[in-house]
Amino acid sequence: MKKLIYLFLAVLIVPVMMTSCEDERGNLELLESPPSIEITIPNLVEEGSDLEIGLVFSDGLNEELSISPLASASYSIVDTLTLAEVASGTFTLSGLKDEKSIIIEGGLPIGAYKLTVTATDTGGNSSEESEDFDSLEPIEIGIIGAGIGGWGDADELMMVRNEENPNEFTRDDVVVFDGEVKFRANRGWAVNWGAEDFPSGTGTQDGPNIPTEAGTYNVTFNVDSGEYSFSPVE
Repeated sequence: MKKLIYLFLAVLIVPVMMTSCEDERGNLELLESPPSIEITIPNLVEEGSDLEIGLVFSDGLNEELSISPLASASYSIVDTLTLAEVASGTFTLSGLKDEKSIIIEGGLPIGAYKLTVTATDTGGNSSEESEDFDSLEPIEIGIIGAGIGGWGDADELMMVRNEENPNEFTRDDVVVFDGEVKFRANRGWAVNWGAEDFPSGTGTQDGPNIPTEAGTYNVTFNVDSGEYSFSPVE
């Protein structure tokens, strides 16, 4: 008898649960929202170097509920000083998510720029995002002198530009001897920095050779201020 009662209750409960699930699905509200745009510009943009900007498009805040997939996008790069457009283009988009790249061979001339990207979905909804960025002078900074092995061009140690702070250059684990060094730009002597202080100081154009003490150092140089430091490696 108990088995019959349990079977009877199960027959009543299962349809109710199925109806509830169907109601939940039926109550889902489909959204008509504009696309979203993510822009990724390299931290360091230099004149003469190829520039690649990443773009990610999505059809809305909730892709699962969106009823209008992506359709198209366009972009424009404007020189913020002259307001002249220096690059533009369009993309055909599809699906709920799409990725594209803006590639500018040879990069952009030195200056300040604004990138504006617009995306549209098949429902006619559109959105726009903008990012400002600078194109910087390409520059190499090296350390040269008897303090790192010699004054010949082949002795020069090239430093690495900091992408987060493009004015800063670094070189780690530099073996330094008792002697003298200078910092210079673009492998020549037209622009060079020197000072009388060690292990840190502020170099000036055509300043004196920097005296060095033997050891292993992490070296930092700021091309804007001329500040430098030799931090001992422990």
